[in-house]
Amino acid sequence: DELAVWLNFNVYQRRLDGGVELHFFDCIGRSHGKDRRMCSRQRDASMTFDSKAASDQTSKDGFSWSELTKNSPYPDDIWQTYASLGHLRPLDFHRRKTITFEKSPSYFDMAYPMDVSRFLPSVKFILLLREPVARLYSGYWHSCTGQMSLRKACSVANFTANAKELLEKGVDNLQDEVFKRGVELSKYAKHIHRWRKAFPDDQILVTFAAHFKTMPQAVVYFIEDFVGNIGKRHHVYTPHISNGYYVLGYYSKAGKPSHKDPIPEGVQTKLKEYFAPWNKKLRDLLLSSNIRYEPVNPIPKEYLQGNRLTLPSWLVDA
Repeated sequence: DELAVWLNFNVYQRRLDGGVELHFFDCIGRSHGKDRRMCSRQRDASMTFDSKAASDQTSKDGFSWSELTKNSPYPDDIWQTYASLGHLRPLDFHRRKTITFEKSPSYFDMAYPMDVSRFLPSVKFILLLREPVARLYSGYWHSCTGQMSLRKACSVANFTANAKELLEKGVDNLQDEVFKRGVELSKYAKHIHRWRKAFPDDQILVTFAAHFKTMPQAVVYFIEDFVGNIGKRHHVYTPHISNGYYVLGYYSKAGKPSHKDPIPEGVQTKLKEYFAPWNKKLRDLLLSSNIRYEPVNPIPKEYLQGNRLTLPSWLVDA
């Protein structure tokens, strides 16, 4: 969310979802072919105002990629439906060459890459990766506290119990499906491999949360260079520190102090050992592919604060 706020401050970049995640692709793409169940509540609510919205059945068939036929015939008006979700005015956006974007961590593991590729073949795919154990812990609290039935169970002790079950029995034998998904989501190389089957490397950018926390302007500049939007800014960044993050204005969750107690050190160490092989796979993938993870063009020195945008320590040490 923090990165989306920064990017949205550029008048030539607009968040398509208006601040509320669309889940346009992950709601209908769960890798079950034509039989996959749609996230009908979210999709129906998003489409109610669009009289030309495709029917549920049409949309379902339209995004049913077939590995056998290498095809997913989709109706021409689905793009207009997707654009209308953000109340876009295409002519105005074309005149000033506005780049639209949306943000969702769910796309990484729940969307079906070939659906996205057939629908938006030239889209740029930008990842902001966090150290896997920190992401798992943060994701645990986000998912746990977001479900009313689980809120009373949210605790460091419950997380630790799940972690011990993972370390003793393996991910396939986890009883908690939410925790299981969190574990799999932190295996970044596995999911990037899926997306590389649908998109060329030059359409994929990897950035890191560690850099964004300390050098947000450099990361934003890096992304804007990647999407071809450098030199079109009509705003001035005036960030200030809030709860350890540089934020713009008052549009930030970082103003709220963390309510989470730290992970017990022994558990954290073992979890880092568990993810170490996956971190190595990610490092090897980045070093051997053409996926962008370092800037090609120079970044203003005042944005870098004497540092560099390169692999973070948790990858260098993998």
